Amino acid sequence: MKIAVAQAVQIIAPYMLAVSGPLVLSATQFVLSVVLVHLMSPKDFGTFSFLMVTSQFLMSFSGAFLCAPLPVVMARASNTCDAATVECLFGVNVIIGLLVFVMITALSAALGIETLPAALFGGFASLTMLRWFGRAYVYAIGLPQRATLSDIVSGVVLGVGIGLIAWQGSASPLFAYGFLMLSAAGGLLAFGPRHLAEQLRLPRLEELSRYGAVWKEHSSWSLLGLVTTEATGNAHAYFVTLISGAVAFAALAASALLIRPAIILMNALGEFERPRLARLVAQQRWSDVDRTLSLFRFILMSGWFATLGLGVIVAYFAPSLLFSKDYDLLYVQKAFVLWLAIMGLRLVRTPESILLQAAGQFRVLAFSSVYSSVISVILVVVMVWVVGPLYSMVGVLAGEAIFTLAVWRVARAWRWKGRQASPHVQLP
Repeated sequence: MKIAVAQAVQIIAPYMLAVSGPLVLSATQFVLSVVLVHLMSPKDFGTFSFLMVTSQFLMSFSGAFLCAPLPVVMARASNTCDAATVECLFGVNVIIGLLVFVMITALSAALGIETLPAALFGGFASLTMLRWFGRAYVYAIGLPQRATLSDIVSGVVLGVGIGLIAWQGSASPLFAYGFLMLSAAGGLLAFGPRHLAEQLRLPRLEELSRYGAVWKEHSSWSLLGLVTTEATGNAHAYFVTLISGAVAFAALAASALLIRPAIILMNALGEFERPRLARLVAQQRWSDVDRTLSLFRFILMSGWFATLGLGVIVAYFAPSLLFSKDYDLLYVQKAFVLWLAIMGLRLVRTPESILLQAAGQFRVLAFSSVYSSVISVILVVVMVWVVGPLYSMVGVLAGEAIFTLAVWRVARAWRWKGRQASPHVQLP
């Protein structure tokens, strides 16, 4: 019995470490959203939510350009780090970070935010992206505790800001966006001075020239996958805001708070499992790959059921915990049901998606989402015009279903091909 318990703890402990940091940070971001729902007007909260979605999308570019290829490159180097290539990736990340700062600041200003708060939100988006690559790097070199520390420091700093906002009783964009930027800076500093020096220096031209090979083999396809996946899963955010305005998107964004636990789990475990699966695939340890995927899926679906239970309690029995009187409760409840269905599909396909990324199969994964993105965009636009913003999520749901089936099909075919190519490889 003691041996079984010890083995269970040994299996679960890495997952708990992987989740603990993102849980702290996401919990504080969740609390910030709840506070802002109550203290901001629906228009201001809708603008804030749209900026968060957009900054997360741009941050995902770092994932497509850099974070997703990184563990593949390192795993294929027989567990030895190609220092020049990694230096190149750090340099590209700095350039992208500067571009993101300019783009998010300009977008914030275009949405009516004053210059200083707009620059603060741009700084938050830029520093968060730099930090995200730092997390991917420490995971790839086998130091997940540094990623956890970075998340916790970032969450603690933001928690202080939330406390001050709640004590003040009002939420100006200047104050809220300022603490968001400070939280991202704190998380970046937590990696240590050596990493910070690597992260913030401008790249040399000869380093950037090495990125061409990474771009050709991995990043270009990863970027296509990012764009089509974003179109599949977040088309409603862009078209509802553009067609119906920030107030219409505010209700959908507020209802999405109910599924935040599942999103936290999906993102945290995806970052944790990608480098590990990359090593297993490189070593052709297919039995370990199967066990990892099964446990991965079990934990994700357990998180979905936990999210279901918590969401039902809040949405139907204690809605005032999250939502102010400015929001139509029936509207929020309907959106919650649609969100649950969408998240269920995302969680079911996530293990296969992460496996394909870990194996460097970015081209195959990208094409899996092309058709789903087209269908999702078309249905979202039609639904917004014909029946209103709420049912734009039906278009997202349809796209997610098609994407999930496609990923399952190509992942199954790729795994079968891999086994056939190395039928005699056994576990060590």
